[in-house]
Amino acid sequence: LSGITAGQNRGVTLADEDMTLFTPYARLLASATASNSATVDFEIAFDSTYDLYFIEGYAVALAIPSLSLAVRVKKGGSYLAGTAYEYRDWNGTPVTGQPYVELFNNTGTVAPETLYFKIVIPRPFDTNRRTLFQISGANTDYNLGANPVGICTTTGALQGVRFLATSGNITEGIFKLYGVRKT
Repeated sequence: LSGITAGQNRGVTLADEDMTLFTPYARLLASATASNSATVDFEIAFDSTYDLYFIEGYAVALAIPSLSLAVRVKKGGSYLAGTAYEYRDWNGTPVTGQPYVELFNNTGTVAPETLYFKIVIPRPFDTNRRTLFQISGANTDYNLGANPVGICTTTGALQGVRFLATSGNITEGIFKLYGVRKT
């Protein structure tokens, strides 16, 4: 504290919000910057230290217009493709049997497209659950929102998350992974 001379006492009153002082709501665990990258990967221990993880993408641009930003997960030592994913598109229509979860479909007609998003991943360490993605975001160039939800239908603990364009590269963008503290 500044402006307090020696010998003065000051009291501080805090609202009881059931929180630990100096513990942030979320802790930054990893970050990555894309620069003409085929993929952006986060491979960390998605363990029970946190019940909830989230990933944010800032100013993410794709090299080729009218394509999609997608996500895959790593389970059992490899990134799953095949038909392991389902999601709802921005109209709410179910899309099943996919090789990835599309975060944004058809991002527009002019490259580079600029995307901002947040993906929430609850309890990714639980080996008996499928991996759920709650997705929010927007594309500033095309006024297109993100697909709202996706799932990896294969059960097992999450070992990694991979972002990719459905064709071409991710030309730029900042990706940040956070763990949300337990209450």
